[in-house]
Amino acid sequence: SAFLVNRPVGPILAERYLDALTRHDAQFTARLSTLQTLLQQHAFAHVDDFLAAYGPDSADWQTAKTIISAWYTGVVGSGSDLELIAYAEAMMYLPTKDILVVPTYGGGPFWWAVTEAGRVATTGEGA
Repeated sequence: SAFLVNRPVGPILAERYLDALTRHDAQFTARLSTLQTLLQQHAFAHVDDFLAAYGPDSADWQTAKTIISAWYTGVVGSGSDLELIAYAEAMMYLPTKDILVVPTYGGGPFWWAVTEAGRVATTGEGA
């Protein structure tokens, strides 16, 4: 994973992704083994070198894409079978981590408690 995402990865989160990827794809263990063998044989200096050498038609490229996508989005699977593995730890938030907070669906304090007058309720005020 660290080679594919080009940054250090935590072992606990790596294990969670591996477990989920294996659960969602019965062939993932074999696909990962094939990819690992290929990467060891070619000793690519950077993930971009691997991606340039093997295109989207390659099964190894697709396996790498699946792993990279999981780390960056924080989810594994697709459609109704989507499984959240990490939210705030998803790598897609890394480029802006010093200037933006990880977004949430919350609309702010007491966003769910709008008063009859259309004001947001404050502490102790009924909605």
